[in-house]
This record gives sequence, C-alpha cells and structure tokens, in this order.
Amino acid sequence: MTDPNDPNPGKPTPNPYGDKPSPNPSGGKPTTDLPGPSDREGAVELLNPQTFLRNFPDLFTQIYGEFGKTVKLLGGTPIIIHEYILVDDEPKLRFMNQKGRYQLKVITSELIDPVVTVKRYTFCGGKALVLLTSESPLDSLYALPLKKRIQAVSLDGHESGIIKPGGTAPAGKGQDGNTNTSGKGQDGDSSTSGEDTSISGRNTNTSGSGQDGNTNTSGKGQGYSNCMGYSRPGQTLSGTPHMNQEDLVKKDSCLKVAVLDSGISFKNGKLFDPGNDRVPCRDVSAGWDFVEDDNRPDDTQTNRHGTRVANVIRLVCPEATIIPVRISNEQNRCTLYDVLCGLEYAAQQGARIINASWVFPTDKGIYIPLLQASLRRLAYRGILVVCASGNVGNLKPDELDRVPHIGERIKKWRVPMQWPACSSVDLENIISVTAIGFVPDGSATRRVVCELRSNRYISVGVVANGRDQIGEFGSFITPDLNDFRGTSFAAPYVTGHIAKAMHCGADLSSRAAVLKAIGAVRDKDLKKQISGGMWIDAR
Repeated sequence: MTDPNDPNPGKPTPNPYGDKPSPNPSGGKPTTDLPGPSDREGAVELLNPQTFLRNFPDLFTQIYGEFGKTVKLLGGTPIIIHEYILVDDEPKLRFMNQKGRYQLKVITSELIDPVVTVKRYTFCGGKALVLLTSESPLDSLYALPLKKRIQAVSLDGHESGIIKPGGTAPAGKGQDGNTNTSGKGQDGDSSTSGEDTSISGRNTNTSGSGQDGNTNTSGKGQGYSNCMGYSRPGQTLSGTPHMNQEDLVKKDSCLKVAVLDSGISFKNGKLFDPGNDRVPCRDVSAGWDFVEDDNRPDDTQTNRHGTRVANVIRLVCPEATIIPVRISNEQNRCTLYDVLCGLEYAAQQGARIINASWVFPTDKGIYIPLLQASLRRLAYRGILVVCASGNVGNLKPDELDRVPHIGERIKKWRVPMQWPACSSVDLENIISVTAIGFVPDGSATRRVVCELRSNRYISVGVVANGRDQIGEFGSFITPDLNDFRGTSFAAPYVTGHIAKAMHCGADLSSRAAVLKAIGAVRDKDLKKQISGGMWIDAR
C-alpha cells in the first residue's frame, strides 16, 4: 500500500544531501552508496525528521550511526532515548563526579526506580552537566515537575544525592519554555489569538521568573533527553590547510571567538599538542574536544567543516583569537550534551562571539529547553551567537518560492524549526544567517535567498563570493580549501565582521546596532525572506 505522505511514491529513495556525496557513517572518505540521488522534492522533504524516519527508517539509522536504532522523535527532534542530561549548579551535582551507577527513586508511566550510569560529568566553570545512560528509556523523566526532587542512590558505595530531572512546571505553566495553560505564545512562536508579542515579553511568566527552566525562582535544576543535531556535509574536499596552532592566538587576545564545530586541522596534517590530558577543560584555554572529551580538538570530519569556518573568520578578522571547540563528529552529527558543554566552555574561557554552524530541528512551536536556557545565560553575559539557519539543497531558481519559510508548510513540504537560529525571535544576542544568490530579472538580476529563509527568524543574508561547482547560486570562499556553499559558511563571514567591529570599538549593544556595525543594508526584494531585508557581501 502506498503511503499517502510519501513525497516520492514509486521513486528511488532520495538522498537528503542533494547531489552531494553523503558522509560515510564509519568515517573516512565520502561515499555515494546511500540510496538516492537527488530527487529535489525528496531532499527538501527530508529536512523534516518525521518524514525522514517514517518513510526511510533504514537511511535514518545509517545517518545517525550507533544511535539510529535507539532514536525516537520528541517534538520533531531525534532524541537518544537511553540518555538523559542534567544541568544544575555545580555543588548540587558534584556527588555524581565520581561517576558510577545510581538507582533513581522515581516512578513514571514508563519507569520504576531505573538504574542509571553516569556516562559523562562536565564542569567548565559555569553550570555542571551530567549525562546519564541506562538500559531503560529515560525520556519520560522530562514529564516530572521542575520542582520534583528525587533520590539518586549510589550502587557503588559512593555518595548519594538529590537531582531534579523534570522539565514540566506544576499546572502546565510552561517552565519548559514551550507551553502554558492558555497556550498563548509561551513558546515564543504562536498564540491562540495570533498576537505578536514583543521581544522582552516572550518566554516570561507574569512575574518574569525565567521560563528557561534554569534561572527561575522555583529551582535551578532541569533535565532533557540527549538529542541529535547536524551540520551540512558539503561537497568533495580539495586544498590543504595552511594554519598552524600558534595562528589561533592573536595580539588582541581579549577578542576571543569560539568556533563550535568539528574542530580544526593544521598545516601538513599536524595535530594539536596533547599537553596534559589530566587537566580539566576549565583550565585549558586553547580549545577542547567534547566529542572525545580531551584537549585536542582535531578536525577529522571528511570535508573539514570546522577548519573552513575558522579560516573564514581568520580571513575577515585576523586580529581575533580563535578558540576551537569540537562538538560534532566525523559524520557531521552533534549531540545536545556536547553542544551544551561547548557553550559553557566558550563562556568560561571569555569568548565574546560564538559561531554555531549547526542546527537542531523541532516541530513548530517547540524548542529545546536546555539549549534555550544556555543561550539565555549567554545573553545575560553579553555574548553574541552567530547561527547558520539551514539549507535547502540544490534547487533551481524557479523552485525556491516553493520552499516554505522556517517553521511553515506549503502543501507537502514542511520545514522544521532550526535551533539555535530561531532563538533570534526571543534573544537579541542571536544573529541568524542565511545565504544569498542572484536570479535573472528581465535584463538584470536580483538578490534572492538561496537556502532556508524566514522574515521572522533570519537576521541577515550573505551574498556568496565563490564559484558553485554543482549549483546555480554561488558558494563561499573558504581560504586554503575549495569553495563551499551553505549557511554554515555564510555565518562565519558575519562572525568575522562582528569581531572586526568589536576590535574597532563599534557599538554592538543591540542586534540593530550589530547589523549597522557590519555594514548590512536593506533590499526590498529580500524583505519577505529576511527580517528587514538585511544583507551584506561576503568580503
């Protein structure tokens, strides 16, 4: 029987990476043995993880590797059901630093006193983060009330303690930043009346007590399932990195830019100096690898995604000190736990700007509470986060208008929310970025957004400055390596210009001030695709 929701009935399974080689789940060189080519409609449709999992479960499992068989969707986000994250003030979680096994004294609809193992404990100097794993699915812990305190009893003779893993406020009042009893827009996205609230009014209750679940007055602990995000792989690699480790630190050592990505690779294949492996991340300022949990954030991703991002920032603002923070693996996958650790680390190391060229998808009206809480803490500290907004694949110019805005649907195509880029609607410190190309317009040309678009969530577009070998809109120059397309490489141009403006002492007190400082201008043709129609050249 034909699935009525199948975007390609009777057609080969499309490749979610468009016409580009797909990543090899076992690492190494890219492979083209995943099903597909390139039905363009299928590539766009697979932006939606629900369609991906429903129609192509084998491909979904292959893309998500070891977690593919234990992933389910929560609010449109792929979550790892046997892993759960705790975030709290360090003294409250310190007892778990010895790791080991604990029995949680709790009963939910799916759990009775589960036994968990502390897989990771991370303290970078801000919040403490714990990653629990269990043979039992742990995702139902999120249904516990925020204030719910449960015992974690050590099974190894270590110290026991109290944790607060829940994410749901009493009476459903939206402490998770998603829902309230009336449904009036606590998610920062929609309300029953369709009203559009102000930035300062979003995600706050009547007393202003911190709907992010970590800064509320009722209690600071919160948990959430570990989940999966990704960065776009891109096309085939060519070129050789020319950067050395000493090139990361510049004269303006106070102007620190953290690159949360796949790491950095150096000239002649040189790796990071291993230093002292026993030193914790909070005592290492040169960068950290949260995938392997060591002090060598080497870029082993097939196309050197993180290296390209860092090279663009270095090109635009050579005065900046770059802090490489590895949060994504060889297959372009990142987990929420590693991202949260990376954000905490960047803040504690004094980063003033963070580049985030990766996304976590969710359904409309849903976001990831722990990620939003972390971004809000960065906002309190005045740290800017520049985010890629996601890509559409290799479409023709006349197909672009058929692609929905972020979070919207047009017929069978539905584009999920893209986090952290969509946090720009709530937080002034988030600058979300898309890519711009040109299309014919009579005897002239006009600018058009050639990746994901939204006149609500996207702050600025960047006009491509390189040659696109597989598409029609141009790509971005990534120094020392071949040109790449996608918002992953538009974002670091914005990051670099913000760093340059910061170095020159420009006013960066608001998003509008930031856009002015980097020379963004309006284009009436872009106003329906980007908030305010703002754009800059990649230069």
